[in-house]
Amino acid sequence: MYTKSTIAVGNIVVGVYNFVVLSHPESWRLIPLPSASESFSFTRQGDVKWVTRGIAEHGIRTPRGVIGLRIEVWPGKREPSSFKDLKRASSLGEVAFGAHRARVYEYTRRSFLTSTRVLALLVYCEYTDRSLLIEFIGGDEWVREVLGYLGGSECHVEDKGG
Repeated sequence: MYTKSTIAVGNIVVGVYNFVVLSHPESWRLIPLPSASESFSFTRQGDVKWVTRGIAEHGIRTPRGVIGLRIEVWPGKREPSSFKDLKRASSLGEVAFGAHRARVYEYTRRSFLTSTRVLALLVYCEYTDRSLLIEFIGGDEWVREVLGYLGGSECHVEDKGG
């Protein structure tokens, strides 16, 4: 079983701007971090606004520990070579991410005294013309379990057409 969490930013004046609707294991709880999300531009699909340039950071409480979630969004299509971390990452192939295929990477982010494992997804949404880098920060091999749940994620409004 899985659940979905909407990662969004907004307020009563400007409304809500969605980054993504993320499907994940039911046992994972997403925890918004205060003042850790910003939206600089957006696109609209009917009544739904999607962030086209911005960043969101959350914590995720899992049965195996707490990890971080970082989502960064840019307008247009971005190639992996435009990201320093992805240039040296190990590619784990592709997974379904809603109606798209997401490239999956794994790498270690090093800072002065620490190193942290990162599982990253790079996905392009042609419906909203934006690229998303979604990073699961911390944990161990078990973090990869999320890959089997991402197919139910949403990064645009599906055309119900007929």
